[in-house]
Amino acid sequence: MLFKLFFALLKNARWIISLVLVLALAYAVVTQYQTVKNSPIGALLPSITLPAIPSFTGTPTTTIVPTLPESTKVTIQTEKGDITFTAEIAADQTSQAVGLMYRTSLPQYSGMYFVYDQDVFHGFWMKNCEIPLDMLFIDSNGVIIDIRENVRPCKESDPEQRTCPTYVPSKPYRSVLEINAKSAQQNGITVGQKVLTKL
Repeated sequence: MLFKLFFALLKNARWIISLVLVLALAYAVVTQYQTVKNSPIGALLPSITLPAIPSFTGTPTTTIVPTLPESTKVTIQTEKGDITFTAEIAADQTSQAVGLMYRTSLPQYSGMYFVYDQDVFHGFWMKNCEIPLDMLFIDSNGVIIDIRENVRPCKESDPEQRTCPTYVPSKPYRSVLEINAKSAQQNGITVGQKVLTKL
């Protein structure tokens, strides 16, 4: 009789233990979620609490991402005076990857301004580019540290564009201004000059 009672209690205990484990797991998930919610990235997450879990189905949320203006004025302080370019801004991976590809012309004193949130040290290439360019590499202090002048489209030397060279500056940079070829020479733009923007 004692054994039957023991096994009956053991059988019921399995269900009790399973229920306790499920509740403990749910509590751990909510606890961890709230920890992340209180972190600096928590603003990107929806607010949920334990009673809301059964009905939570992943309500779409809107992520607020800081945006830069589509273009900006980039002024270079040269010995001849200030030279200002109106430049499109490339601040995300997509726009930076495309750059000035497929453009058949570029208005005078215009260009593209590549902006990075930290110093980088990778090269630029001219694949799918239709016009030659000057590349001005600028450090975090807004000083031109390197210039690649009259860089030709890759297709001029390799019509199939299989071996496009990359143009790497002499040191890490924070931004790059691409402008029409020979603009640097024509306007007296040289290494060491200061670059001003309103970003």
